Amino acid sequence: DRDFARLIRSALDRQAGELLYQRRANQAQLRLSETLAIWVALGGMLISLAALWWVIRSFRRPINQLIDGAEALARGETYVPIRLDGGGELDSVAGAMNRMAEDISRRQREMELVNARLESAVAARTAELEGLIESLRASEGSRTQLLADVSHELRAPLAEIRTESEIALRGVDKPVVEYKEALSRCRDASGRTSIIVDDLLFVARQEAGTIRLDLSSVELNGFVHTLAESCRQFWADRSSPVASSELETFTIMADARSLRRALVLLHDHLARSGAEAVTLRLVRSGAGAAIVIEAVGSGLSATLLKHAFHQISPAPAIEPGSVHSPGLGLSVARAIIEAHGGRVRIDENPLGGVNVSVGFPA
Repeated sequence: DRDFARLIRSALDRQAGELLYQRRANQAQLRLSETLAIWVALGGMLISLAALWWVIRSFRRPINQLIDGAEALARGETYVPIRLDGGGELDSVAGAMNRMAEDISRRQREMELVNARLESAVAARTAELEGLIESLRASEGSRTQLLADVSHELRAPLAEIRTESEIALRGVDKPVVEYKEALSRCRDASGRTSIIVDDLLFVARQEAGTIRLDLSSVELNGFVHTLAESCRQFWADRSSPVASSELETFTIMADARSLRRALVLLHDHLARSGAEAVTLRLVRSGAGAAIVIEAVGSGLSATLLKHAFHQISPAPAIEPGSVHSPGLGLSVARAIIEAHGGRVRIDENPLGGVNVSVGFPA
């Protein structure tokens, strides 16, 4: 029993020593594990902090770029695209913002183009309105001058009629011959007055669009040659008008008598204004034709002739009712030509003088 008890104690002592050794080993291992765990935790924390810093840095840069792009877009700088270093959803946002900037830029260009067109249209319309206003002013001035000239022109024959009547009625009875002469002079004066009044009504009706013309087929080639023949009485011993044509035939619907009177009035005015030679030409004008009166003379001026279209001819009537009677002169000529759909153009003649072109549509 004692040996057994000794063996037991010896075995227990050995076991106690091993247990103590094992306990110390376990404590050392535990301390090592704790130390490793602390270092691992510290390392993980550092890695986590580094990863977090990298993520925040990589996220902040594109965010800042988006913010800068949005601020530039707000300032109207649509021409600066947003470029991100990376990918993902932020690139989609940047792409959407770039497309929006391009769309805004395109709309701005379209608006600028529209504004430029509107400004051009407004400027053109303003110039057109200013031209119309100036034309109205000139027309009103011409109308006022025309009325003043009509009043002045009517005063002479009316005064002549009144004077002849007073002389005939004054004093004792006179021979029948004197009364007839006085009545004849009154008739001539009233004839000139009638021509002026008729011409004034003609111009007014033409402006109102109520003029009536006795239209018929008129062949302009023969018309020009006949016109030259009828104008030769104004030249006497001087060079007679010459007629020429570059067209074989050209026919229009016109009132031959009125049209002849208009062109005779034009010719007569040029002849009285200092023309030394006159040429009548029928030429092609676009799809239509034009009768050109070329008048050579140092005293002729295109500017003065344009003004003459709004004044009364200073020359007296040659014969009451004749196509050569001036009446309102070039005002009537212009009204007749415009009533036929024609247009009068006045240019300087290179040889000295003027070219008056009366154009007719096809």
